[in-house]
Amino acid sequence: MKSKAHASKPILEGIFKGFLIGTGALIPGLSGGTMALLTGVFEPLLRHSVGFYQHWSESFKFLSPLAIGGIASLIVLPKHLN
Repeated sequence: MKSKAHASKPILEGIFKGFLIGTGALIPGLSGGTMALLTGVFEPLLRHSVGFYQHWSESFKFLSPLAIGGIASLIVLPKHLN
């Protein structure tokens, strides 16, 4: 049986990577796609996006933390980048 700390690690890692991707979308000259590639999320992101309806449960578990982190960066960072 997995402990709660072990089970939450991929979620926190996904949120952090989503935050980095969102940061890349906000900074001129840097892109979210570049950040996705650098964090190692680019190919799984494409695979889960394309196959979302075939494997929606697995895709949702992968994409949700990335979306939460990306949205958080879009809310938090613009205040600090001006």
